[in-house]
Amino acid sequence: MTLNRIKDSFSRWPIKKALQISLAIFLERFGVKAYESLLLEERLYKWLVQLGYSVTKLKNHILVHDKDLNRTKVLLRRETSDVRVFIQIFVENEFGGLLELIKDKSRIKTIVDAGANIGISSIKFNCVFSNALITAVEPDAGNFSLLKQNLAANNVNSKVVQSGLWNRKTKLYFDHSFRDGKEWSISVTEKPNAGPYIESISINDLIESNQLELIDILKIDIEGSEKQVFLGTNNLSFLDRTRYLAVELHPEIVDKEAIANILANKGFELSTSGEYLIGENKNFKLY
Repeated sequence: MTLNRIKDSFSRWPIKKALQISLAIFLERFGVKAYESLLLEERLYKWLVQLGYSVTKLKNHILVHDKDLNRTKVLLRRETSDVRVFIQIFVENEFGGLLELIKDKSRIKTIVDAGANIGISSIKFNCVFSNALITAVEPDAGNFSLLKQNLAANNVNSKVVQSGLWNRKTKLYFDHSFRDGKEWSISVTEKPNAGPYIESISINDLIESNQLELIDILKIDIEGSEKQVFLGTNNLSFLDRTRYLAVELHPEIVDKEAIANILANKGFELSTSGEYLIGENKNFKLY
């Protein structure tokens, strides 16, 4: 174990966690596993450094800064799913298929980011579509707090809405049992529980309250609630105002083919990009 590797860990972690990572690296040489989740996360940070990112400690967060572009800086929480979300969007270019469809980036004016998490997808969209107003919707209080910080730090022209996307107005309760239960998989349900609740909002409500004539890009990643948005209502008029759509479908909950058929019948030409189903509305004269 080199001194530089130890120093790297201390530049990103509190002393106790850095010592645990150093111990895990040492024990690994003898085939002993310890603090595996910490060690994996540290290795993801080191990989980002190798790719040219600056990854440092900033108070209670990790700051990831793109040194080449000098415009992307993202706060991440340690021991959460945040770094994996960053890698999906910025390193693996999860929205690459969507971005390639849109030839004239300057004409994208309105983006709705539903299931915005901590703002990484909104920041990515802002890098590409600098003229757009992004409406970021996120229900979870912890995610929402960091979402606001990240959008402000990157000067994203945005409006933030703390709400859960649904097909009508109702109370939604948080469910941490979906998938791994981490921050990127928090879902909501109408079934009451002992925890806090939040008011829902529909896409049609967003259109009306913000007086949107159309949505240039509608991104949806809402951990199964897409079942309610697409299959739980007959009012899908928002699709008639949507030019491009990117929706992550969760097969444990929703019939992917049923949603694909709805979109196709609404005039969307479909493809995939990463975990997203991409739709291009051929009823519009698209750019």
